[in-house]
Amino acid sequence: MKKLAIILLATISILTACKDKSRFTISGKLTNAEVKNKVFLYGMASNNMVLLDSTNLSANGEFKFTNTKPEADFFRVNYGTNEYIVIAKNGDEVEITADVNDKNQHYTIDGAEDASKLAEFNDMKIKFQQKIFEVSKQFEEKVAAQPDKRDELLQQLSPVYNNALNELNQAIIKFAMDNNKSLVSFYAISLVNPQGNEKAMVDYAEKVDASLRQHSAVKNFVEKVSRLKAVQVGQIAPNFTIPSIDGKEVKLTDYRGKYVLLDFGRRGVGLADKKIQMW
Repeated sequence: MKKLAIILLATISILTACKDKSRFTISGKLTNAEVKNKVFLYGMASNNMVLLDSTNLSANGEFKFTNTKPEADFFRVNYGTNEYIVIAKNGDEVEITADVNDKNQHYTIDGAEDASKLAEFNDMKIKFQQKIFEVSKQFEEKVAAQPDKRDELLQQLSPVYNNALNELNQAIIKFAMDNNKSLVSFYAISLVNPQGNEKAMVDYAEKVDASLRQHSAVKNFVEKVSRLKAVQVGQIAPNFTIPSIDGKEVKLTDYRGKYVLLDFGRRGVGLADKKIQMW
């Protein structure tokens, strides 16, 4: 028995050593899928998802992609309207299992970096999205029964819908802040509508763990948000130089400590009277 155990351990060690660490694989099995349909793999490029590869499903709904990425990054597997997000890097062997008929598009991941954390986030997101879905469904049912009262129903349910949407945004922001050492937190914060959530974006950029700051996408995000912070209410205004009415150059810093009236109007349209906080 001892000899057998030693042989098994040696075999596992050899297989591990032979593992190709220059590429990664994303494979999976989709139940209730039609074999005639294709599966698509998307990857990040310039902050957008672009098509990388496609393949046919096997007779029992299995698929496999092989690609390369030196740093952990986000990838998306698409089957019809179903989307499955994973994180992968060279050396990973990611496995996805999903039922394509699941309306919540729930799926399980194995072998991926932060797989359990990504699954936790997906489950949380689905719970809040279900509330939004229920409000939309309620609206559609009421409109179908009383089509002449569509505007009235829209006015009645809009606050409920917006509240559910806000709850989702706040839950995502909290998850991102609580898990700022995981790359999943960046995926989470990227789903938040930046309009009205500028402070949350700035807070995340300032508190994201140093271990993630060298990731190209995170680094780019932090740099962009740092510029956003500079123009937030209450921040010191960025300096700029413009020609005065007599043709001389005037700097904003020339009026340090004073109140300044800035005219952002064009062709006489619109005035903005702002008190600028100076050094």
